[in-house]
Amino acid sequence: MKRPANLIWLIALWVMLWGSLTLANLAGGIIVALLVTTFVGRTRSDPIRLRPWSGIRFLAVSIQLLVASTLDTIAAIVRPSTVRSAVIAVSMLTDDDVVVTAVANVVTLTPGTVTVAVTDAPVSLFIHVLRFSDRAAVERDVRRLELAAARAVGVDLRDRSIRDPR
Repeated sequence: MKRPANLIWLIALWVMLWGSLTLANLAGGIIVALLVTTFVGRTRSDPIRLRPWSGIRFLAVSIQLLVASTLDTIAAIVRPSTVRSAVIAVSMLTDDDVVVTAVANVVTLTPGTVTVAVTDAPVSLFIHVLRFSDRAAVERDVRRLELAAARAVGVDLRDRSIRDPR
């Protein structure tokens, strides 16, 4: 039952990315969807368990950070002042590939920040911050994203001594 749903989703995504429903786009989407569902799989033994409400919360946290960062970047453009940028390392609470990738991508999508590198053992994100003022604030934002992403895909972080930094 999962494979047909994945095929339909991937075909629809392919057509949306191309921007028009044509026979060629539909055929290309079918080919790509078949290849992806045949050859690409989750490498870990536990499947991704997408939790819709937690996914919506992750999206809300991402949008909140995106809007705040956009306004901050606009303020930097309108009122140029001394820009103090920095590259900081933020340790992750999990080594789950899906969570780390989601957090790294949202950080990169947020204006004024870019994920420069990801390291293993321990997993850390190296983030370039354009208007750096407070390391704790950057870490708090990354932690909020990480916790929301972990909940959205069903990664259990209860065994770690963490608190939700709201």
